[in-house]
Amino acid sequence: MDSRCSLQESCSAIYMTENLIKKYAGENPYFCTKLSISGKGRQYKIRVIENLKLVQNLYKLNLSHNCISKISNLECLSHLTHLDLAHNLISSMDGLQTLTGLLVRQFDSFNNFRH
Repeated sequence: MDSRCSLQESCSAIYMTENLIKKYAGENPYFCTKLSISGKGRQYKIRVIENLKLVQNLYKLNLSHNCISKISNLECLSHLTHLDLAHNLISSMDGLQTLTGLLVRQFDSFNNFRH
């Protein structure tokens, strides 16, 4: 089975709950500066980017190999410089304009951008 979701597949989804963020960022996620919640090798994939106010001091975020279709809810990450969204289902990059400090963006051909 492919490690990413296709548009035809039914993905088992997880949500970016406070508990999930704490699992990866630690008990006090406010001080976290690097966060990786890659779906590679996991059965459950993130579909929606949410609850990032908990980790607003991030400068590096890896959400690769998930089932994210829309970039949104990133405006609170004003310190973000590195973003990895490779191997997702992203069709729109409209949510990136607020990230003025973003230096590195990783996408790939699995994403289906609309221009």
